[in-house]
Amino acid sequence: MKQRKSDGLSGIVWNLFSSLRLTIFLLILLAATSVLGTIILQNGTPEQYLAEYGPNLTRVLDFFGLFDMYHSWWFLAILALLVLNLVFCSLERFPILWRQIFHPRIDLTPKSIQAQPFTRNLRATKAGKGLGEEIQKNIRHFLGEPKRFEGSDRLLFYFEKGRYGRFGVYVAHLSIIIILIGGMAGSVFGFKGVVRIIEGETVDQVSLRKNGRYVGYPLGYQVRCDEFDISYYDTGGPEQFVSEYTSSVTILENDREVRREKIRVNHPMTHGGLKFYQSSYGQEAEVFLQVSEREGDASYEVQIRQGQRVRIPGDRSALQMLGYFPEVHTFGEGVQMALFSRDEPPRRIWLFRKFPDFDEKRGGRLVFTLKDVLIREFTVLQVAKDPGVWVVWIGCILLIFGTVMAFFVPHRRLWVHISTKNGKPREVLLGGNAHRNKVGFESELAGIIQRLEQIGLKVT
Repeated sequence: MKQRKSDGLSGIVWNLFSSLRLTIFLLILLAATSVLGTIILQNGTPEQYLAEYGPNLTRVLDFFGLFDMYHSWWFLAILALLVLNLVFCSLERFPILWRQIFHPRIDLTPKSIQAQPFTRNLRATKAGKGLGEEIQKNIRHFLGEPKRFEGSDRLLFYFEKGRYGRFGVYVAHLSIIIILIGGMAGSVFGFKGVVRIIEGETVDQVSLRKNGRYVGYPLGYQVRCDEFDISYYDTGGPEQFVSEYTSSVTILENDREVRREKIRVNHPMTHGGLKFYQSSYGQEAEVFLQVSEREGDASYEVQIRQGQRVRIPGDRSALQMLGYFPEVHTFGEGVQMALFSRDEPPRRIWLFRKFPDFDEKRGGRLVFTLKDVLIREFTVLQVAKDPGVWVVWIGCILLIFGTVMAFFVPHRRLWVHISTKNGKPREVLLGGNAHRNKVGFESELAGIIQRLEQIGLKVT
């Protein structure tokens, strides 16, 4: 690779960024870091990392951003350096290509034609002033209209085809640059989050994973799950296999319905620049408890959901629902709770619907009784924002176009030197080259020779 020589800072920068060695180094670095991103769990919870790596290694990996590697500043910096490298490499070689395509050197001497990779010498077996036109006509069938040069004792044709195919490499370079820019735009300005909506309820924000924790992201509008439906395959037996699950949702803006749509797997809904994908589903239990004082007549009703913590009326204690279980050994339907009191450490307690007096054996100031359980289905939607996706698609289309140009539109050139005497052709010299697919060009040249032999030329 020929580089520009300069003793100044601009020359050093130019030579660095137009270096093929830098390209290879950056590609190896991207491959190595991608392996790390595959081995190390991305966007996990702090508890997962502490259990897997321990506190010391977790701090080191977190410092270098390896838990969210593809959004880290250093990974984006590597992509940016690769973009610059591709730009500089393309600019380094583009002027030479431009001259070759739009200002080609057409050497008319037989010596330069003989120096071409593919040459043939032919002799005219019959004289005639129209033979030159016949040669031009037959070769034009393969390589198009030529440039014509005439002299006192010679006639020269210069054929050229597929010269714009040389731009295919640069179109491919441009497409890679566009894809990388689109990927960086999506990484910086986009996100992926999840939202869980209980059937019949409305949400106005989604949860994003940042630094191993979920944070809320406001949508600017509301999403209501009107109905969640699951269909099953007909197996003819007791087994049930899910065929499809869908969410019928409504978009509300300023408490006004603006859109209704059914979201299915691989059929997302797009609204406000966000895509909502059907991701998963589940069931949530909402339980109704009666809280009574062991010594006294006070009694309260408490309504609580999975994971929710509520204050007990008239008391400084709090209750959190840890889990609902439709069958606990022989006790039947039950829930597990965590009781938080200022006077004693948190305690786990079990409540069973079939045994309403079960908690009385525990002791304590308060007695809890499980009165009712309401099971409601919920849908889990993945919410994605990627402003660079259309940029990436444009880059992919250009990459296909550039690859086709580079590999299937070879640049071919052919010189035809005809020696004349008294205006009549005598000796014919052919010389040509091809930028790519030299085997195909040699086969094409054989077809040209076969045609020229039919009009009175013979290979010598």
